[in-house]
Amino acid sequence: MSEDVIGKLESFTPAAVDRDALLFAAGRASAKPSSFWKRVAAALAISQCLTLGLWFAPKKTEAPLAVPEVKIVAPDEPPTAAPDPYSLFALARGGEPRRGDFTAGPSRPPLTAFSKQFQP
Repeated sequence: MSEDVIGKLESFTPAAVDRDALLFAAGRASAKPSSFWKRVAAALAISQCLTLGLWFAPKKTEAPLAVPEVKIVAPDEPPTAAPDPYSLFALARGGEPRRGDFTAGPSRPPLTAFSKQFQP
């Protein structure tokens, strides 16, 4: 009996099977269909359309605001105080300030990196 089974197995020839088509069908059946990329592409297309629509939409023009008139009134009399001798106005008109024009505070020794004021 074992010879009878072996004889049948030897005479067995497989039918013509396309190996590539079988593997392609198996791979396609194993994959889960996903529509995630379709949703993402649709969202991107909609956002692009909205952006272009807002960009090219006609702008609303409003009436310009009324600006009140400003009247400049010249003073009746010029200022009586003398300008600061170190101001730009005084330097431009008179050149260098005179030595007596500047009043300094009490004389102190100059500050240096090794002054006693900054020692801990």
